Amino acid sequence: PPAASLLGAAAWCRGDSALAGIALSRACDIDPGYSMANLLVCALRHMLPPRVLRERMPSPQELDREMGAPRMAWLLPMIALLGEPETSAE
Repeated sequence: PPAASLLGAAAWCRGDSALAGIALSRACDIDPGYSMANLLVCALRHMLPPRVLRERMPSPQELDREMGAPRMAWLLPMIALLGEPETSAE
C-alpha cells in the first residue's frame, strides 16, 4: 500500500487521474484501512485539485518542530528489510 499510494499521489499531482485511481484501488485492495490511500481516494472522488493538498501540507520546518530532527533510527526497519547490516541508532 505505501508504494501504490505514493504512485497514486504522484499520478494525481501530475494530472493522471486514471493511473492514480488504479494505484489507489490496488493499495486499498491490499489494505482497506491504509489511511493515505483512503484520503487520496476521497480527494479523487471529490475531484479536488492537488493544490488543495499542497496548501495544507506542513513545511519541513513545521515537521521538524513536531517530530524533532531526523534520526538514523527511523531507517533501521528499512535497512533490516533490505538485508543490510544494522548500524547504531545515532
